[in-house]
Amino acid sequence: MKKFASILAVLFVLSFITAGFAQEAAAPAEQVKAAAEVKEAAPAAEAKTGDSKLPETLMKAYEKMTVNVTFSMEVKTKMNGQVFNSKTQAYFKDAKHYRMDSEVAGQKTRMVVDGEIAWTYMEANNMLMTMPVPPSPTDLKKDINYTEGKDGENVTYTFTDANSQMKVVTTVNPKDMLVVKTNTFDAKGEAISEMIYGDWKFDKVEDSIFNKPEGAQEMTMPAQPAPTK
Repeated sequence: MKKFASILAVLFVLSFITAGFAQEAAAPAEQVKAAAEVKEAAPAAEAKTGDSKLPETLMKAYEKMTVNVTFSMEVKTKMNGQVFNSKTQAYFKDAKHYRMDSEVAGQKTRMVVDGEIAWTYMEANNMLMTMPVPPSPTDLKKDINYTEGKDGENVTYTFTDANSQMKVVTTVNPKDMLVVKTNTFDAKGEAISEMIYGDWKFDKVEDSIFNKPEGAQEMTMPAQPAPTK
């Protein structure tokens, strides 16, 4: 579902990247009893289905968070019965030039998208890996279905993937047009990840922030193998 992915690509790629590094960094997990796991149900949205246009409030919120702004994200990701917490600092010059610095399980990583170039830097290994440029978060299509709801004074927008039935819930403060948090849920309604946004600063982001670390070993992400017949 390409159009679904393009809406929140930048916001979610971070949570999956940090989860991947966390899984590698963490010691092998012991078996955890199912009764001890925290089950979080997806919030029930009010019965208001969006038409073929993306809501104006959400569009403005995405635009505001991708032009000369820095902010922090508290990220909580659940994987294999474990919960990984991290904090990320994001720097956006615009939707095609941004940087995200993260630390999870003691590992520091940096993801940079600089126009037609994208790379991830792993500080512990002093290794830099180029990767495909993800879609822009403002490259939003019009034919997207969503469900609108309320969370106190905030507005929620729930997007459901037709194939996997995974849900993405974005919460926006309509007064200042800022994204408050983003939650993802699996097909059973159990929480996968949560990102809470804060520390907003609207200042010019300089080009120098996208420079590659000097002396880093550069590698290219291996191409995905062609599917077998």
